[in-house]
Amino acid sequence: PVPDDPITPDPNHDGPVVRLSGVRFGYGDTVALDGIDLELHAGTVTALVGPTGAGKSTLAKLLPRFADPVAGSVELYGVDIRRMAPAELYHHVAFVFQDATLLRTSIRDNIRLGRPDADDAAVRAAARKAQIADWIEEQPGGYDAVVGTDVQPSGGQQQRICIARAILADRPVLVLDEATAAADPENEA
Repeated sequence: PVPDDPITPDPNHDGPVVRLSGVRFGYGDTVALDGIDLELHAGTVTALVGPTGAGKSTLAKLLPRFADPVAGSVELYGVDIRRMAPAELYHHVAFVFQDATLLRTSIRDNIRLGRPDADDAAVRAAARKAQIADWIEEQPGGYDAVVGTDVQPSGGQQQRICIARAILADRPVLVLDEATAAADPENEA
């Protein structure tokens, strides 16, 4: 939902880029997260590790606002993300989840979703960084091949295309939730 009076965050905000304060989230009567306080600072990498069902994926879905906490807040540059317009939020946050989703359009356009004005050189560079360029270039049609019609990428290939999309988008915050789960061990590394 778009707030009535959206706030634009200031990336020069003093303090953490992301702050979760007193976050609680549940699925029906099942509490998945409770009392989560977390600060993420610019230039750092934070890894959440724990057993299945510990709430890692739930936590990852809060920042891009695929779910909202029932209590507490998630802030980006000091602004509660519920007060931001979605387009503004996605200008700052990129994400790749385990269940990578591609559109039935060209591989090029799938990679350019977060930055539609990107030129072909930038698309190819992002694909190389995501370790998917060789596979794309081997396909009939290459970057013009239409997903679901011309090519049927495996789960790992879909994830790497989505990683290329996130690389190309070049957002200050990148959320990865088992983004290489379907990749073979060599590409996962």
